[in-house]
This record gives sequence, structure tokens and C-alpha cells, in this order.
Amino acid sequence: MTDEPEIKLNLEALKSTRIQFRDKEMETILLAMRNGIHTYVYGSVGTGKTTAVSHVMGKFENGRNKALYVSCSVCQTEYAVLREIIDQVNTRFPQKIFIQTRSNYDLAKRLKKDREKLPELKAVILDDLQSLEEPKVVDPLLEIGLILVLVADDLKAINRVSSLSQSYFGNVVHFEDYTKEQLTKIIAAKARHLLGEGRYKPALVQKLADLCNGNVGYAESLLLASVLRAVSLRKEIVDEADVPDPERPHELNHDEQTVFEILKEHGSMPGGELYRQYCEKVRFPKAERTFRNYMRDLCERNLVKAVGTNKGRIYQLPERPNQRKPGLLNA
Repeated sequence: MTDEPEIKLNLEALKSTRIQFRDKEMETILLAMRNGIHTYVYGSVGTGKTTAVSHVMGKFENGRNKALYVSCSVCQTEYAVLREIIDQVNTRFPQKIFIQTRSNYDLAKRLKKDREKLPELKAVILDDLQSLEEPKVVDPLLEIGLILVLVADDLKAINRVSSLSQSYFGNVVHFEDYTKEQLTKIIAAKARHLLGEGRYKPALVQKLADLCNGNVGYAESLLLASVLRAVSLRKEIVDEADVPDPERPHELNHDEQTVFEILKEHGSMPGGELYRQYCEKVRFPKAERTFRNYMRDLCERNLVKAVGTNKGRIYQLPERPNQRKPGLLNA
């Protein structure tokens, strides 16, 4: 008798960046970039925006055209964005930009001056625009003459940049939520690639499609967790019983668990009120910036859903299959 599990995983499937049902959106973004047109891309979490712009970058780039990608969830300030662009230039281009300063003005001025020596640098993609704490960085990037692609989870996030900058983004690409049929095909393809034919039940795919609320990234995480559970149990086929229970989130720290329990009690709550109640319930509450990072992490894990932007943002629990939708908190 062998100790080797029956289920064999194709680990290359975990590296796959294949994207389905987004050809039209990618063609629109690529055409705009090739013609020097700024573009605003928005859509719900998990609708393939980041993967799509990554594919577009690959098609856009050649010997004469280069693009840089910056995640605003990592680079949240004007300085961080400008510094990241300069660091990528120093890594990817023969022309180097050596400057030691904490001044945003000096960084932007130097980048504008040295860009004349970087004719192939054409575009910058700013992803997760809603996480950018200092959206005024868009102004100098436009002044430098770069083609910008702004990517956000919400249509209203564009309102965070200056009115002048907004006027440059007439080209808007909406990543609509996947239909149930599309989700099922995407998840089935991922399962087939990861496990092979006959190693999963159709009910597994259906349950994942029901649970993920349109978030393909979350569906893939649930699929992998299901597979690992089936492997640990030495099963031959992965089925719906292997799917983790999303109503019992694991590995939440005490602060995240507190926030989650508040939302379970109320169903929905404005961000400011949620932070106030969180501060009342814990002995050593974290600063607002750390709290925002907690909320972003909970949203990315599909445990919490954010509606709106900035001060008008409301957090709520995603509606699960066969679950009654909780009422909104009366403001």
C-alpha cells in the first residue's frame, strides 16, 4: 500500500494567469494605450481587472514602448508612487535616475526632466486607486506626459483626483460582474487544470460559484483550500463537502475578529461608525490607517464587502446562498 495520495495536483495551474471573458475590455484598454489615450478602469473586486491590465501590458510593450505598473495598495502616498516609478526605471532602463530627496516636487521635476532621455517609457498603470491616500500624484504624472491607466474597484474613486485630471479620463472601461454561467466555466476550467478530468464533482464547482459572490480570486482560494482538505483526507475526488465554511473565518487576529463580529450583529455599517464601535470593544484599538488595512484585507478575502468610497463607504457582509440578506443599519 502506498502513502502517496490519490489526488495529483498540477502545480503549474497555480501560476496560470489565463483570463476568460475579458477580451473586449482588454482590446479597448490596449487600443487606448497605443493611441496615447488615458483610461479609467473600474469594477468589483475579483472581476479580473489586475490580471487583464497585466495582459495588456505584455501586448503593449515592445522595443519602443514600455509601461510601468504601480499598486496603490502598496504605494499609498505621492512620494511612494513617484519613488516606485523611479526605482522601476532604474531597474528596467539603461538610463538611471539618481536622486536622494524626500521632496515630491523634486522627484516629479527630476522624473519630468529625465523622461526626455527615456522615449520608450510611455505609460504607467496605477492599480487600486481607491487605496491611494494622496491622489494628487496623478497631476504631475499627467504633466510629465505619461499615458495613465487608473484602475479602481468603484466608479466614484475617480472623484478623488483633481477636477482637471478627471477631465483627461473620458475613456472609461467597466468590468461588469461575471454572470453565474461565466463563473461556473471559469472555476471548472481552473479545477480541470489543477486536478484533471474526473477528479472533482460538478457540485464542487457549483458551490464555489455560489459562495464567491462574483470574486474569481476568492473562488480560486476556496478551490485550493478544498483540494488541500481532500488531499489530507486521502480522498480520490474533491467534492462540495471539502469546501471551507465561509461563515467561520479562520486566522483572523483579535481586531479583525472584533470587526467581523460587529458586522455580523448589524449587517451593514458606515466605516466611521464601525471604527468607533471597534474602538469601544477592544482594549488597545489600532490607528485608523491600520483599521483601513484590516478592512481592505477582509474585503480581499471576501469576508466583508465595501460599498462606496472615502467617507461615504459602507461595510457589509456578503450575502451567502440561501442566506437572508441582513437589513441596513439606519443612519
